Amino acid sequence: MANDTEQISTVLNNYFTDDGDAFDNIYNKHAFMRYLFEKDLEGNGEFQRVNKSSGGKQIEHPLEIAEGGITATYDGLDEIQFGTVDTMSNTQWEWKNLVSTLTLDKKKIIERKGQASILADYVATKLKNVQKSIRSETSRLLFATTVGAKDFDSIPTIVVKDPTASATVGGINGNTAATAYWRNRTQDSGTAIGGNAVTTYEDLIKAMTSLALTQGQNAADDMPDLALTDQIVYEYILFWFQAKGQFFFTDNQMSKAVGFEVPIVRGMNVVTDVLVPDMKDSGAATSSVFQLNTEYLRFTVEEERQFTVEGKLDLMHRGQDAWGWPIMLRGNFTCSNRDKQGLLWGIPRTLAS
Repeated sequence: MANDTEQISTVLNNYFTDDGDAFDNIYNKHAFMRYLFEKDLEGNGEFQRVNKSSGGKQIEHPLEIAEGGITATYDGLDEIQFGTVDTMSNTQWEWKNLVSTLTLDKKKIIERKGQASILADYVATKLKNVQKSIRSETSRLLFATTVGAKDFDSIPTIVVKDPTASATVGGINGNTAATAYWRNRTQDSGTAIGGNAVTTYEDLIKAMTSLALTQGQNAADDMPDLALTDQIVYEYILFWFQAKGQFFFTDNQMSKAVGFEVPIVRGMNVVTDVLVPDMKDSGAATSSVFQLNTEYLRFTVEEERQFTVEGKLDLMHRGQDAWGWPIMLRGNFTCSNRDKQGLLWGIPRTLAS
């Protein structure tokens, strides 16, 4: 049995790190996380949306809220001003922990004793189910509208319907005049079109465009790059292109990465996830679009706890004739500029073409 369990441990570690880091391998089929990976590749290492950290008491993500330095016109022998503009401090986020467990029945191991390839296939099949469980739970955490003390911070708690409400996010409460910079942009679809409601596909595109311009403040290189929404709005956008007699404007590389067509609206890659919540929270069900500038978003993981496989545990003490392996993750989802994030909410699920 000892040799078999050693072989299983080898299979576990090889399975998670065959193509690189375990974290990357697990999330390469998770649409939102895969999007972050792909954007990192485009950025040539300039900044990392998926960040591997050596640890620390908390995750510190530098706050980015304005330009730095003194910039001014001058003429001739005018004195050139030198100085700093204090635009950088740290947002602070707690480390959160996630564990998934692999349990193997000792009877199943004994039945495959001495059959290395069969045992490896058996373990690999079990691991695929573990990966699916990890992705599913991470999606639930990333799109949770309320988070527990042990949960990751989520997109809907960083990008909210009412950013003026009192709530501490990343160590900062944005409900005071002094911290107004720490508020995301928000737009009710009921008043998005010149004070009127979004009722058609065309209105939806206009509302998304207007909010994106507000977020970017007309800076071409600082616009939202991702529109994260549910299947209903995703289909509305595809139908809008069809109604215009146009092919989808798609990012082919991103489409290949996430596994489905990724249309582009005002520079935003439109990605769908079934767990994107209804942020209206009252009345008839509606849809939402999170318009994200991912340059200011980050999923940080501790290097030595990025789905590391800990030593095997004999579960006999719990009355189970089985071996168990805990698979550990330590990290959190963070933001360095909420002002560049936006939410279009309350979108009717009965839009006209």
